[in-house]
Amino acid sequence: WNINGDLLNTITLDTAATQLAISPNGNHLYTAEQGKIVIRDSQTGNFIHDALNSSMFSKIKFSRNGRWVVTINSQYPKQVAEPHKQIVKIWDMTTEELINTINCDTYDGYFSTEISEDGKTLIVTCAEIFGNNIKTKVYDIESGVLLNEKRNLVAVFPSCAISPNNENIII
Repeated sequence: WNINGDLLNTITLDTAATQLAISPNGNHLYTAEQGKIVIRDSQTGNFIHDALNSSMFSKIKFSRNGRWVVTINSQYPKQVAEPHKQIVKIWDMTTEELINTINCDTYDGYFSTEISEDGKTLIVTCAEIFGNNIKTKVYDIESGVLLNEKRNLVAVFPSCAISPNNENIII
């Protein structure tokens, strides 16, 4: 669809897609299908190739420069009182290689990520106890090093944004 509501194209997939994303340059459509990301031509929907074979993804986020893709998958506990495992994987799309894996425990599954405008920093927010205790973590994308961590005592669902100048984080 375009912004005016005109149907531009319909793309039929062979399997169900759990997530969709468009590359920053608009040339490719990425679909999460059966544990892999399928790259397609965004105009025709034609298959280009599979990438990033991994476990099932619950979310996909691209850096604005198109180099990095962050995939998130949830692993649910056997007991209700145990935390969910949110597995954040950082991939380099130029090589399609896994660069880093970050584990985040969250008790109620609410989770958000954002990549800085310059593609150097990953912000992760997750709710620890039913949305009342939010952790915000800042990571270096290439090294996976935790740069900063803050605990925010707010009663909201975690969501985050980073300013275009990469100086301010909003949760």
